[in-house]
Amino acid sequence: MIKLTSLYEYYSSMAAIPESEWEFVESHFVNYKYSKGDHLIRSGEETEYIYFIESGLARTYFIDKQGTEYNKIFLAENDIASAYVELLNGTNARINIQALEDMNTYAFKYSKVELLYKRHECWNELGRKIAENFFKVKEQREYEFLLLDAQERYEVFKSSYGHLMNRVPQYHISAYLGITPVSLSRIVRKIKTS
Repeated sequence: MIKLTSLYEYYSSMAAIPESEWEFVESHFVNYKYSKGDHLIRSGEETEYIYFIESGLARTYFIDKQGTEYNKIFLAENDIASAYVELLNGTNARINIQALEDMNTYAFKYSKVELLYKRHECWNELGRKIAENFFKVKEQREYEFLLLDAQERYEVFKSSYGHLMNRVPQYHISAYLGITPVSLSRIVRKIKTS
C-alpha cells in the first residue's frame, strides 16, 4: 500500500481524518510521475482523476482560438490538480494541466468521491473546505482582473505565489497576469527602481 504521510498530515490539518479512513483512500491511489513538460490533463480529452501533488509544480491554463495561452493557476506540493468542473459535469476537459517541473502525484478516481462522502463525515468536511478554498481563489482572481492594473496584479502575484517565484518562468507569470513578457519586464524594472 502507498504511504503518503505528508499528504495525510496536510489534509488532516483541514479535517480530522481517522487513520483507518486515510488507509482506505491510500488503497485507491494510483501513483503517476510526470516529467517537466508532460500534461496531466489536455483540453478536449476525457478526464477521470483528481491528482494530489506530492512534489513538483504545474500550471493550469487555457488556450484561445489563436493559440495564446492563459495561465489560470499554479499548483505545487499538497495542491490538488483536476478539471473539476468537467468532472462534475461529466464532460471532456476544457483546461490543460502541465508539469513545469518533474512531478510525483497520487491520483484518485473522481467516481469514488461520492463513496467517500457516504463512508465518513471527515470526507464531507474536507470536501467542503477544499471547495471553499477553490471559491476564495477564484473570487480573488476575478477581482484582480476586473479591478487591478497589471502592476497591482503582479504585486498580488508576488504576495500569493512568492514561494514559487524562483520556480515559475517569467513568461508563465506574464501569461498568468494577462500581459506580455516585455510588459512584465517593465513592471519589474519600475518596482526595482522605486
